[in-house]
Amino acid sequence: MRWQGQNIETLGDLSDAIVEVVANKDEVAAGSLLELYQQNSSYAKTNIGYLSAIYDRKFGKKVRKLFAVEHPILGKKVFIIDRGLAD
Repeated sequence: MRWQGQNIETLGDLSDAIVEVVANKDEVAAGSLLELYQQNSSYAKTNIGYLSAIYDRKFGKKVRKLFAVEHPILGKKVFIIDRGLAD
């Protein structure tokens, strides 16, 4: 799929786009990326929620909030290696 001049073909490409959107705190871009991705995949929200766990805790929380998603297994909580589940 093509979004704002970027080819998004892999989860890595999607992650790059998510990082850009969150870094710019761009709610409009988040909405347009999510909408386009949902047109191309029934797992759009699940995949973005899953990706939110690969970032550090603070950034992942921003991803979940901006895209209004949850991690498909952990929900709104994330796993912190030394603390277990945390908000």
